[in-house]
Amino acid sequence: MQRSGTRPPWQVANPRLNTILLAAGTWLGLFLLTLWAYWPAREAGFISDFTGHQMLFVQGAHLGWWNSFGWHGNQPVLFGLMSGWYQLVGIQPLPWFVLFCGWHAVNATLVGLLGFRIWRSIWPADARIAASVVVILFLLHPYQAEVVVWKVCLHYLLNVTALLGMLLLLLRSRASMTWTGWVLFHLLFLLALLSLELALIYPIMLLVTLWWWGRVQGWAVPDRRRWAAWIIGPQTGLVVLYLLANRWRMGAWLGHYGDEVHLRFSLSDLSANAWQYLVKYLAFSRDWPYAWKKAIVELSANHPTWMVILVVTLFFLWIAWLVSRSDRKTTTMLWAGLLFALALAPVLSLYVAWMGHVENDRYGYLASVFFLLAWQSLLLRGPRWLMLAVWLCWGGVEWISLQANVDRWDQSNRLYTSLLDDWRWTDDRDVYVLGIPENYQGLFLFRSFVPGETLRDGLIWTAGKEFRGRIHEIAAFQVGALTDGLEVTPVNDRIVEVRFRQWGNWFLRKGLGASDYREDGYEVDFFEGGYRITFDEADPRRLLIYSDGGQWVEVPAGSK
Repeated sequence: MQRSGTRPPWQVANPRLNTILLAAGTWLGLFLLTLWAYWPAREAGFISDFTGHQMLFVQGAHLGWWNSFGWHGNQPVLFGLMSGWYQLVGIQPLPWFVLFCGWHAVNATLVGLLGFRIWRSIWPADARIAASVVVILFLLHPYQAEVVVWKVCLHYLLNVTALLGMLLLLLRSRASMTWTGWVLFHLLFLLALLSLELALIYPIMLLVTLWWWGRVQGWAVPDRRRWAAWIIGPQTGLVVLYLLANRWRMGAWLGHYGDEVHLRFSLSDLSANAWQYLVKYLAFSRDWPYAWKKAIVELSANHPTWMVILVVTLFFLWIAWLVSRSDRKTTTMLWAGLLFALALAPVLSLYVAWMGHVENDRYGYLASVFFLLAWQSLLLRGPRWLMLAVWLCWGGVEWISLQANVDRWDQSNRLYTSLLDDWRWTDDRDVYVLGIPENYQGLFLFRSFVPGETLRDGLIWTAGKEFRGRIHEIAAFQVGALTDGLEVTPVNDRIVEVRFRQWGNWFLRKGLGASDYREDGYEVDFFEGGYRITFDEADPRRLLIYSDGGQWVEVPAGSK
């Protein structure tokens, strides 16, 4: 029997080492759980932007990552990590799968450490179980699937690691920090900033955290001001240099999607998108029937509605502020809620995908941390049985939804690789692709803003096939089921009509809904459920193909 006051046999004398060992053991368990949950999608994620990056890694200079390989964004940290890993393992699926699952488990571990550090000073009796629950719910949230599976999302993993690391350093600092800690703190910010512009919001999030934690811990006002100066000074300087570097290198303050997208401030659009994100995380709206999702979008786009939403939100924030002046528990909920909103702020000007699944879920990867912390802080105010009952139901919904998303990734990868494997043309003819899967239930397949580019990149860099001809991508389409297909009817030697053979699909081009257009040598006219392509001249060597399931179908030469 263990004597009173002695250590359990699994502990060591050094408390810091105990913490490290506990974190390492937690990470290992979470890593194995992530591998198990995502195993069916282990070979997926090498699509769309990845093949473009792959071309840069192969054709670019050895140190091209320093200049982001000419990419329209200052992301040398992202490209350095990705290109280095690519040079080491190529496109072998398993190493990439292990890397992303392991990193996601790291972030889940940090979420648990952050939650425990917060709650042990406010709800000491429930802090450990509350942190454990939040760790699992973050790890297995269905909206994390895009980040874990799609191999271009390394910068989202890195950004969350960096911010959580800075928050943990801030919360353990006790209003002071060693020189080593100070350097690490700002190094984490720099790494995040040079991988994704999302980090531009981090200084504000850190200041909000400083305001809240200083109140919770009773830090003196001069200490809080000194800490604020330590944050604001260096990070403001880094942000200014970053923006100037963008302006000098790209002619824009912000890269990636550019100033016209990132700096688009429409109050109606921003509030509508914020409403959609709130419903998305509160009620798992991604899995709703189409009619319900459409109703939410239409509601959020209604101007009187967004005004009411904005006013009501500001009112409740004001009430929470008044209550928080004397209530640490409400202050904690308010802090987590504000950080949830701030984490979404940089992405509210971007398109909120809602019709399918998975697409753009990566934008909320960081915000999900603070949504779960806020939700847990609210539940901690009630009895433990209620908290566990809510999370048990919530976790069940998460698991079912996550497994559906993982299965979608697996199915989409099978469709993608099957079409690449079935490509059998190597001559120099012009190939007209009458229909190609653009996405599978929202998951990218051959999405391309330059028609034909993604297919060619996939053939070269994923399948290792050479094609000397020219690919004309006439139209792409959304795939709802693997059996979806087209009916192609040659009218004469210059005109071909293409229709869906099932209901519920639509054509796309350059990432948007398709409309009539003209190209050199042909024109395309769309009608309900199909389109007609008219060539300027007849050409017996012209190759017309379209996808049907996981195979290519060639329109017989004699029928054209």
